[in-house]
Amino acid sequence: MDHPKLEWTRDWLKHLVAYPLEQDGKQHGTFFTLNCTDKGDYTSVDVQLFRAVADRIAAALHNQHLYDDLADLLMGMRAFKSRSCCSDVSSGLMPQPATQQATTPKHINKRRGNETRDGENQ
Repeated sequence: MDHPKLEWTRDWLKHLVAYPLEQDGKQHGTFFTLNCTDKGDYTSVDVQLFRAVADRIAAALHNQHLYDDLADLLMGMRAFKSRSCCSDVSSGLMPQPATQQATTPKHINKRRGNETRDGENQ
């Protein structure tokens, strides 16, 4: 190692390959590997494999960030819905829990002619 900042690794560091984990211009970390164990240098195939793995890790981290942002947005919409005077407008935006069954309002069934004699929805 000829770099002064890496002088402390001179005794043990023989090989190093590092790639930034970047997606859409944002850096999520660094992927690196140290010291090839077969007593040789890393081959071009090794380096291509490391690059491919780094690219996939970066994409997975980016997707996780997107998922987290979406989850935060939905939590904010749920909080807004619970405080909102217009909860019926936002109710179509939020997924309903699996335990609730969707029902059609009576005025829509009446228009469709789906109302029974006792006023219940079919």
